Amino acid sequence: MPTPFLVIGNENQANGLPENSQFQAGISNYDPPGSPVEQGAFLLGSQEASASWMYYDIALACILDSGIVVHRHLPQVNNNADTLASCFISDPNIDKITGRGVNIISNDEFTDTIQRMAHSVYWFRLYGQAMRIGLQVPIPGLKTVGGVQAIPHDANPQNAWNKIVGNYSGLPLWHAYWSLWYTVAEPPTSQQVPPSNLAQHIAGDVKLPDGMQAPFSTPDDLAQSTNPLQQQTQLQNPIGNK
Repeated sequence: MPTPFLVIGNENQANGLPENSQFQAGISNYDPPGSPVEQGAFLLGSQEASASWMYYDIALACILDSGIVVHRHLPQVNNNADTLASCFISDPNIDKITGRGVNIISNDEFTDTIQRMAHSVYWFRLYGQAMRIGLQVPIPGLKTVGGVQAIPHDANPQNAWNKIVGNYSGLPLWHAYWSLWYTVAEPPTSQQVPPSNLAQHIAGDVKLPDGMQAPFSTPDDLAQSTNPLQQQTQLQNPIGNK
C-alpha cells in the first residue's frame, strides 16, 4: 500500500476564491506597520474586585429537631405488614396499571403517645462554592441567624478550601468550597433572608421593580433603510482579480 501524503495547494483555490486575489485566505490582513488592532488593548483583570466573579453558589440549609417524641406501644392487632409497594413486579399487567404510586395506606391499627421531651434544636449549614478570576474567594460565615447569635456547631466540623483550577491569560482562576455548621442557644425570632449572590449582583431582599426590560432583538444584517432620501452606499467587493 502506498504511503499517504498531503497535497499542498493554493489556499484561496481551496476556499473557492480567485488564486490571484489581493487577499489570501487564512492570513490576517494587518494594516501597516503590520500590528493587530488588538495589540495594546487589555481586558479588565483583577483591578475591579466586584467584577471578578465567574460563578457563585451559596445556600443556607435549616435543620430542626422539634423535641417531640412519639412513644410506640406494643402491637394491639396482628394485621398484614405495611408496604410502600402498590403492586408486584411480577404482575403481567404492571405496564397497564394507572393511578398508583407510592402506597402509604396502612393496614395497621395504632394510637401512640406524643410527648415533648426537650425544647426545639436548630442547626444551620452555610455551604456553597464559587469561582473568581485573579482573587481568592473569601469564605463567608454567619454572625447571626434568625435574629439571634450564630454559634459554631462543632459536632459537624467546618470544611473549606481555595484552589487554582485554571490560568486565565496569566490570572489564576480560583475555585472555592465551604461547608460551615451553626446552632443557636436561644429561639430564633425572625425570618432569615437567603445569602446574596455576588456573581449575579443581587440580594434576596431587593425591592422588586415594577417591570423588567424586554430582551433586545438581534440586529438584522440584511436590513435596508426605508428612508428614500438617505443615500445608499455601495460597498466594493474586496475580493477580485488584479
